[in-house]
Amino acid sequence: MKPGSEKLDICNQKIRDLQNDLVMTRKNAAQDIYHCNNSADPTMGTQLNYYANRITIDFHGLHLGEAIEKLRDMVIPILPVQKEVWVITGRGKHSKQQRSTLKLGLMHYIEHMEKPKKGWIQHMKHLSNPGIMIVKWIDEDE
Repeated sequence: MKPGSEKLDICNQKIRDLQNDLVMTRKNAAQDIYHCNNSADPTMGTQLNYYANRITIDFHGLHLGEAIEKLRDMVIPILPVQKEVWVITGRGKHSKQQRSTLKLGLMHYIEHMEKPKKGWIQHMKHLSNPGIMIVKWIDEDE
């Protein structure tokens, strides 16, 4: 096909359309995974919620950028009131390195984020489950 030909233009447009479809499909898949893992099913998280008012959120299956976005938009804003949120990241069994790159990435994000005006945010390891990260709000006076 010659540059500038109608057939080439049509093919290029089809390629752009397919690329856009792929981007939307990936976004929809990430949203579906997140909503499935965090559905309103009354049994969701019961094995993890030992204490009343504990919030457990499952980021398992999300890419790091998507998990950071969820952490920034959904977890961090409620921490000053909730004080603690358990974030399921998985143990990394399916990664090439056999470690949770999602958990490590979220920990790095928390360590390097801008400090809130009052208090600060801390991450901790769950003592019995390495696939869970505990995100805590620490008041300045503590």
